[in-house]
Amino acid sequence: MELCRELLHPQFIEVGRSGSQYNLSQILCLMNEEEWPDGEVVAEQFHCAYMNSDALLLTYRSAWRKTDGTLSEHAYRSSLWVEQNGKWQLLHHQGTPTSLF
Repeated sequence: MELCRELLHPQFIEVGRSGSQYNLSQILCLMNEEEWPDGEVVAEQFHCAYMNSDALLLTYRSAWRKTDGTLSEHAYRSSLWVEQNGKWQLLHHQGTPTSLF
């Protein structure tokens, strides 16, 4: 959990795939309480666009791969990262549901 606190900006906001919005304290609580089903996140088509020297936008698409190999919960994702004092932190993240890819 300490690594999450280092990587997430104090003003972090996430708009989840569900459309719900979470701040830093809410997302840390959810991460602590959530039980993950068997499987793994798969991600592809990463693209990084530098907004300026201390901000970048990372976009990619993701899905949940169940243990039987089927994919579900497909989403396009975007993350805004900012650098302060030589340290990169995630300021904003959004997941948008999409059809199968």
